[in-house]
Amino acid sequence: MPWEPMLTFNYERDTFRLLGDKQSLAGTKYSRLTMYDFRHSSACYWLPRYKSESALKYRFGWKKSEMIHYYTEFLGMRDTITEDDLHVGMERTEVERRLETSEKERGLLDEQLRSMQREMDKILQVVKALVEKVDRNLLPENGFSGSPPPSPTPA
Repeated sequence: MPWEPMLTFNYERDTFRLLGDKQSLAGTKYSRLTMYDFRHSSACYWLPRYKSESALKYRFGWKKSEMIHYYTEFLGMRDTITEDDLHVGMERTEVERRLETSEKERGLLDEQLRSMQREMDKILQVVKALVEKVDRNLLPENGFSGSPPPSPTPA
């Protein structure tokens, strides 16, 4: 179509103005984005959300199912994100190992906390018993008048 080169030129120019010549996480420059990239991303987003191909074709205005495959497959791989894809930069086993280590540490810390709580309960019982003993010794029948003893007079 005669307007396509102009649209692509304007789009590339505007993308460069907006995003500059920075590199994306995928390693390509943002200024190299094309309309195909947006169509591809959109098709990959909507593909798992539609129950039928006909609904997806209707959404994008396609007549043939081939277009679904054209826009959603890249190098023979479907471009959908699974749970396994979410572990970026780390092997899944490494994440699992770290989680297991953290759970063990948490278990040890929980046991230490329970032990400290038991010790604190024992200390509290001893302190209460001492307070009761002191209170009993300070009763008037034990010779305590309620006022402090007189201070000694200098000789």
